[in-house]
Formats: sequence, structure tokens, C-alpha cells
Amino acid sequence: MSTTAAREVPGAREVPGTHEAPSTRVMQGGPVVPGGQGAAALLPDDGLSHRERKKLATRHAIHEAAFELALTAGLAHTTVEQISERAGIAPRTFWGYFSSKEDAVLNRDPDTPDKLARALLERPAGEDPVSALHAVLDDFLACKLADRERSHLRRSLLRREPSLLAAVAVAFDEIERALVEALGQRMGVTPSEDLRPGVFVASACGACRVAQQRWEESTGAEDLRDLTQRAFRAIAEGLLHESRHANDLRPTDTRQPDMRICDEPDRRQL
Repeated sequence: MSTTAAREVPGAREVPGTHEAPSTRVMQGGPVVPGGQGAAALLPDDGLSHRERKKLATRHAIHEAAFELALTAGLAHTTVEQISERAGIAPRTFWGYFSSKEDAVLNRDPDTPDKLARALLERPAGEDPVSALHAVLDDFLACKLADRERSHLRRSLLRREPSLLAAVAVAFDEIERALVEALGQRMGVTPSEDLRPGVFVASACGACRVAQQRWEESTGAEDLRDLTQRAFRAIAEGLLHESRHANDLRPTDTRQPDMRICDEPDRRQL
């Protein structure tokens, strides 16, 4: 594949409803294909060597081949050899880019957690945790879902391929862990001793999932960035108020809990 062909990878377009191109500032150290999505970032004309462009083009070709084969034949009937043949590479080359065919289908970038963590650490020092996480994850989500049609195909594929869902879960867990450590550094606390970084990150990632699900269910008709902003606003402004309001409406139960279940020994272990 020529260097020119690798300059703009299919899927680098405006996020539907945002009227702006997805930012790649989250992906420090050069534009990369966001983990977990087929759409790739728009490659600039400068900053990349011929070798780097060739590697990105090869990576994208492998992903496209894996995605199309899994979509048409099913993941169980797709082999690394078939993916390699379709991508025009040797099977041994495949393993230099992906550790499994699941990762190839998802276009998973193992460096994504570290890049997101670094982007979080580079946010302004005075920015509160929720706003910092919003800025980083909003850019990442917009880039990841830049190609609306591909996003819907991916969602359909995930629904029928359990092993892909498992791979996505692992990828998101790695991202969350990296963000928790980075946020702990920003807050000057140790996540293993302070629950707040984990709670903030879990809430932020949950907000992104809700926004993404709503956007996908609307088939891209709703504004993705607006949905994300509303989800984060619920965390920053409304969640605590709604929780207190719900507690006010709940009937008060003054009865003491029955602790016999906890106090009584488990006879099955005797």
C-alpha cells in the first residue's frame, strides 16, 4: 500500500451532529487508530516517517480484513491465515500488530490506556476531576465513534460474538485502571487507600457508556457531544441532588435489620 493511500484512512470524518472533526490530542505521541473502533484518525502530512505511515497502513489493512471477515463469516470461521491473506501480508506479520483475531477485529491499540492517562495528567492543574475526565473522554469517544455506519456494524457484531464482548470488557478495564492511577496522581492520593479516584473514573466511564448507547439507539440522530455533556452534567450537578430527593421520597423504615443470617454459622461448613 502506498504512502499516499495511507494519508487518509476511511472513517476519518466529522462526528455526526457535532460539525467538527474529532480531536486527536488525546492520542499523544502521534495519531493512532483509537482502541476498539474501526475508524482511524486523519493522518497529518507532517510528523510521520515513511516507515510509520507504512505501519499504520498495514495495521488498518489487517483490521479491515478481520472486521469484514468476522462480519460476513463469523469470528469462529475466521482464521489468522484468512485475515492475513485478505490483508496481503504474511501470517507472521499479523502477530507484530495484534495479539489475537479479536483485537484485530476491534482494532485494539494496547497503548490507548497509557495515552489517555497521559492526556489526563496534562490537563490544567486547577481543573476539577470530573471536568478533566470529561475533556479527555469526550475527545476519545468522538474519535472512536467518528464513523457512524461502522459504529452500528460494530455494535451488531458485538451482540452476536461473545468473545468480542469479553475483549471489549478487558480493554475498558485497562483504560479505567490507567485513568484511576492518573487521577490519583492529579489529586495527590493513592487509589488503593482513597476511593475517590475510582469513583470519579467509574462515574465518568459510565456517563460515556450511557451517552454512546443513547447515540447508537438514535442511529446517530442525536448530537454525540451534547449527549456526553449532558451525561457529565448529571454527575457534576444533578446526581447528588437526585439521590437526596429520592431518599426524601422513600418511606422511612425504622426496623432494625435481621442479623441472624450473618450471626448464624454456616452449617454446610461444619
